[in-house]
Amino acid sequence: PLPGVQVEDVKNAFGLTAQYFKQNFRTVSQLADAEPVTSYKLTIPQIPAEVTEAVFGLKIDGIFVAKEAGIYEFELTSDDGSMLKIGNREVINHDGLHGSTAKNGQIALEEGNHPIQILYFDAGGGYGLKLRVKEPSGTWREVTEDDFH
Repeated sequence: PLPGVQVEDVKNAFGLTAQYFKQNFRTVSQLADAEPVTSYKLTIPQIPAEVTEAVFGLKIDGIFVAKEAGIYEFELTSDDGSMLKIGNREVINHDGLHGSTAKNGQIALEEGNHPIQILYFDAGGGYGLKLRVKEPSGTWREVTEDDFH
């Protein structure tokens, strides 16, 4: 599992948990030592509607449900930095200060449940976070709440 994420902690809670950090970050690695201010329940990886400041960080944890075995491709769009981890693997590293751009990564998954974590920060100005997936036998689509347990 991911550091700080226990499968037991999230397997009985449907959806995703987002820890919210109200401070200025320059890299996603700085989230590791930060203290969260509050947390939110989410159905998909996104910026909670309650967040209105443009300087913050999020650590989103949950369980991704792979409906079939094979190669999954993910597209993570963010403004500013973000990172996607599944299990103990870094799938996408889209760190740093940048406008809204997308980065892709692939991972082989067995059918079933997999711990997922998205680290994200915004350092001012515009902000955004979006995750898309391409299943082994599918086409590109936005993730939905059915993708998470």
